[in-house]
Amino acid sequence: MSALGERGMHAGRDFALTGFDNVQDAAHSNPPLTPVDIRPGALGEQAASILLSRIQTPGQARQMFLAKSQLVVRKSTGAVA
Repeated sequence: MSALGERGMHAGRDFALTGFDNVQDAAHSNPPLTPVDIRPGALGEQAASILLSRIQTPGQARQMFLAKSQLVVRKSTGAVA
């Protein structure tokens, strides 16, 4: 966003901008950043659970976890949020 500002442009008005991970600072930027939220804390918990299970039972079948993502629309894409 700062690079856009250096060129006289603004996210949400001149350029749609989207981030990833939904870090807490995203909601407090100017304008607030629209992120794809993959809930990284929950993803880490699931990875740890699978790892511990695999350590306890090394011969078990592979497990797969598909994280659900969510687009959190904020003003950096030009949306009124």
